[in-house]
Amino acid sequence: MDPFMLTITHKGSEQQFEVQPSLVGYTAHFYVNIDGIRVTFEPDEENSLRVIVPPEYKNPDVPLLQKIAAGIESWL
Repeated sequence: MDPFMLTITHKGSEQQFEVQPSLVGYTAHFYVNIDGIRVTFEPDEENSLRVIVPPEYKNPDVPLLQKIAAGIESWL
């Protein structure tokens, strides 16, 4: 799976994120670098994307994460 660019409008400005899809077993995971931290998006039991935020990502921007998840879902 090839990486793709995702453009999100957030807090009045456009931001671009590179999304790196990867197969882990039979499940697609999507890795996104946010502020230098690798954040993972993966499908949950209902096939919506959930985010796995590493502990070093202090005070995550939840609305931004939701917009990125929605953008990845629309790509699928």
